Amino acid sequence: MKFPNKLPVLIIILLTFNGCSTRDDQSIDNQEVTNPEENNNPPQQSLPEIYAVGYTKHPNGNRQATFWKNGNMTLLTDGEYDAYATNVMTKASEIYIVGVEKNENGLFDGKIWKNGIEVSSYTVEDHNIYLQTIVIENNDIYAGGRTEYPPNWRNTPIVWKNDTPVSLGDGIWMLTSVNSITTKESAIYAAGRHKDRYSGAYYHAAFWKEGETIRLGERGYFSEVAEIITANNEMYFVGIDANNGVSRCLIWKNAEEIELSKGDKFESVSSAIVENNDFYICGFHEESYRFYVAKYWKNDNLTILSDGTVSTKALNINIIENEVFVAGVATPDEETNIIKLWKNGTEVYSEQTEATINNMIILER
Repeated sequence: MKFPNKLPVLIIILLTFNGCSTRDDQSIDNQEVTNPEENNNPPQQSLPEIYAVGYTKHPNGNRQATFWKNGNMTLLTDGEYDAYATNVMTKASEIYIVGVEKNENGLFDGKIWKNGIEVSSYTVEDHNIYLQTIVIENNDIYAGGRTEYPPNWRNTPIVWKNDTPVSLGDGIWMLTSVNSITTKESAIYAAGRHKDRYSGAYYHAAFWKEGETIRLGERGYFSEVAEIITANNEMYFVGIDANNGVSRCLIWKNAEEIELSKGDKFESVSSAIVENNDFYICGFHEESYRFYVAKYWKNDNLTILSDGTVSTKALNINIIENEVFVAGVATPDEETNIIKLWKNGTEVYSEQTEATINNMIILER
């Protein structure tokens, strides 16, 4: 299938992950980019803002949910219980973060923080809750993920709307989860991965609408939706599938597939947008065991961002003043995380952080 034409500009950013620093003198707030082709006092352009969420380690060994903004770190939890943040978004200058924190019973509760302050806590008796995504539409707050029943690891995809749970289907099996949410004509659409009793060892891409599960990936494949993009009143589900050593990054529109790339490396998609009729998608592939290479696509044109010397993930993509910005994280070792920003495929910012990053967003200043 060819890429669709005549799409209006509409951006939906949903993200995924690790970083924080307190070195203000080297923070992105103090970084500028100049155009080397200009002369005679060239204009300077500030870099966009980068927000990241994840966790740092408390001295007692627990993880502390952490928010990182332009080099400055904010701890969201006190370290008494294990916790981490998974996603971040902004709405009208307010910053919303989702994540999890263990309770006194040793189970994870879902959490929402607004501007660094906890505003919602979700508990399901005898279950873990893992929140993965948050979106605000028509002044309603939607948070999605899954519940998990530890005795048999039974998972249920779930969305909360303004602190009220909305069940998307029956409890199923391991790996079922919501990764992305949107609404259309008052209906809630959630997408991610689905595993039922007939899937065997596999899980497949799916979306849920009003309790109905619609499978996108084929049985016998590993497939997953990472993002829902809405444009021209159409929904596009961006994700991956893999089978028999072949992995594809693709877009589902209705039952039709738009293949972006195909290869022998396992692909992951982190973020996707539509801008001026073009699809922009970022992610990474696994070059070797737990060693990743960052990349992005403009439609089916692939750009490799990292040089392959350090494991690197691309986590968010945005178009600002017609420039393509991608944010990610490099991990030279298990203890080191380095925030990265690329502009049109070239690295323009790098800063080491003490946090492990789970998700990021890029915002215009």
